[in-house]
Amino acid sequence: MLKHNFGKLLLVCFLFSFVCINNAFTMPHQVGQYTVEIEVRNSIQIPIPGARVVCSLSGKVIHVRASAAGYLSRTISISADHGDYFQRDIILSDIPKSISIEDWNEVPLTAAYFLTDQYGFAPDAFGITVYIPIEAWPNASLQRVLLFDEFLGKLNVVTSLDKTDDFYCLKFVIPRKTFGQTSNRLHVVFDTRVPVTPKASEVWLSRLERLEKTDKPSQREEVYDFSQILGQVLPHEDLEKARTDGVLPHSLEPLVGQFIRFDCLHRDSPELQQK
Repeated sequence: MLKHNFGKLLLVCFLFSFVCINNAFTMPHQVGQYTVEIEVRNSIQIPIPGARVVCSLSGKVIHVRASAAGYLSRTISISADHGDYFQRDIILSDIPKSISIEDWNEVPLTAAYFLTDQYGFAPDAFGITVYIPIEAWPNASLQRVLLFDEFLGKLNVVTSLDKTDDFYCLKFVIPRKTFGQTSNRLHVVFDTRVPVTPKASEVWLSRLERLEKTDKPSQREEVYDFSQILGQVLPHEDLEKARTDGVLPHSLEPLVGQFIRFDCLHRDSPELQQK
């Protein structure tokens, strides 16, 4: 009997919690003599936490503007000719972005593809699901893929890696606030073990230099992480040439200095050369 009553209590608590959570996203607003209850949802009908709603009245028409970080804002109009209470759902669309999947030479990986439906992702994040054939990505690991934005640089995002049939499946989870600040084009870059060309090296080094010039405290960690990745991916001879030509980004100077000292040590030590 006690267990039965305890089970009922748990069920009541669960239902009460569900109602409270559901109502937490509903926003009642008083506009003159009218009450407007607004629920802001994303493209898959999930309520968006922290959405902002602004209402105004023009004669018998109520204007409602809804916005949220990382979403396109939207305005609707409600005719107030009949009644003084109105309930509406407002669906906010994702900010459109161009997404390319490529290797470090900026060659498109045509066998790979991506999805941007938001199923399985929280409404305060933007999810990108990428599928790449297993054979196209040897030695797959999260350390060998980069999500890059022309404006923000390397995006530090939560990523998962799984296998699905003949494909690797990667999920990138970008906070909506960050997603809203990105440029119109995102790059998913895979290290496919194809040697990076000198021309591609110049492109990546110029991107790093441009990011260094922004000098935003919030981006310094990302710039450093990005420079470490380039130091591992780009050919040493390209980095040393950039240093000789005086165009090597500052964040790469210490790393390239280590490469040069290491190479000199090998040249000067016959024992190391034999190893």
